[in-house]
Amino acid sequence: MANDGSGGTDGIMMSMAHLSLGGIGGGMVSPFEGTIAHKNITTIAAPAEHYFIIDVSSSMSGDRIEGVLKGLNGMMFSGKSHVRANDTITVFTFKGHAVRNVMDSQRPGDIDWNKLKRDTKIGDGTNMFDAIVAVMGHIRQVRSNMYARMRDERTVYAYCFTDGEDTSSTSCTINDASDILTNMEPGNGISSFSFFLMTYGMRSSLTKEYKRVLCTRKYIHIIAGGSHAGSTVRDMADMYRGVTTIVTQGRSFVVNQRAGV
Repeated sequence: MANDGSGGTDGIMMSMAHLSLGGIGGGMVSPFEGTIAHKNITTIAAPAEHYFIIDVSSSMSGDRIEGVLKGLNGMMFSGKSHVRANDTITVFTFKGHAVRNVMDSQRPGDIDWNKLKRDTKIGDGTNMFDAIVAVMGHIRQVRSNMYARMRDERTVYAYCFTDGEDTSSTSCTINDASDILTNMEPGNGISSFSFFLMTYGMRSSLTKEYKRVLCTRKYIHIIAGGSHAGSTVRDMADMYRGVTTIVTQGRSFVVNQRAGV
């Protein structure tokens, strides 16, 4: 189906957070992914929107970016994942002074993984604060527009992957990133919001500083990885598992870092 360019909506939009369909003759078995079947009614949860913000600076080359993409694939298609088949996936990358939208509103089964791999080409510099502010602004605009047009509300998840200190942001500081995340509370087309900063191989003091400044709301989480020497892909899988644990079980998850990192 055609994408209308309004941020993750294909075909006919649902005007409510949930659409209820009456059953016929007792219980129903729902053919839809992510549905809840009752005796005489089936409730179809509206698709959630997932925004991935990926660091493609030079230090992310090799097994690190490979681990991010494999972990992303695994999270989408794991039987225990919170990502459903009718959800939409949008991917941004950041490096140097650029923030790029490399994939927009694709369902998991429609993603061209070879193209995504090409679009996550490694460059120089880490401009994470610029990227967070830009993408949060994009989400707010997209959701606000859809709510104004169709009273459409969605659950929104945002995930930022990085392995280093911000060295290249020119427009925004950590305080700017903190301010916009603090104001991403539900409203204007967002029924629920969660943000995950996933740091790999970062020194613990920097991770603690990010947590102190950025984690001002319960919906903002930091997951730190880098515990299995020589196994980046395994570390990334643990980090994605941590996201699903937080979302589905409502409890914190910690991936221990190596000493001295």
